[in-house]
Order: sequence, then C-alpha cells, then structure tokens
Amino acid sequence: MVQSLAKDDFDIEEGSLFRRGMGGSLSEIAEVIEIGHDKMGIPHVRFNAHLMRGNGSATDSEQRTLSLDSFCARYKERVRFNEKLNRLESVL
Repeated sequence: MVQSLAKDDFDIEEGSLFRRGMGGSLSEIAEVIEIGHDKMGIPHVRFNAHLMRGNGSATDSEQRTLSLDSFCARYKERVRFNEKLNRLESVL
C-alpha cells in the first residue's frame, strides 16, 4: 500500500477529495481510500464516489478503483471541506 502518489504535479493522498462536474447541478466527489499497485506494477486509486446535487446532498455512493492515469484524467479538481461554511471548496 502506498500513501501518496504524484503524477504531473498532481498529488493524490489517502483521504484527499476530488470533484468532477457532471452537467447541470450534479457533481461527483471522489474520496481517496487507498493507493497501490496491481500485480503488473500499475498504480491504482481506490475511492468512494459520491454523486452530489447542487444543494450539497449526496444522492448515491459506491466504491470504485481506477488506474492512476484514469483517475487523474477524470478528477482534475482537488477540493476540501470548509467546516465553517459547511461546503466544499477548491484547493489551489
């Protein structure tokens, strides 16, 4: 198990959150659970995917695994939860 990986200045760590727009008011949040390599040495990211509505409520969640390349191509916006504002915000 690896605790963090970097690809093209894109750091992925266990526990980090990423968002991708799905059109309209829907977005998908990826919560990184584990980072590791398969038997062929290819890096993969295991994560919980949460489908979110514009009001911030989760409509569906499931666990997924993608290769590091596929994960980086799909989830390009790193986010964090702002407890004071009770919402997700972009990390620059």
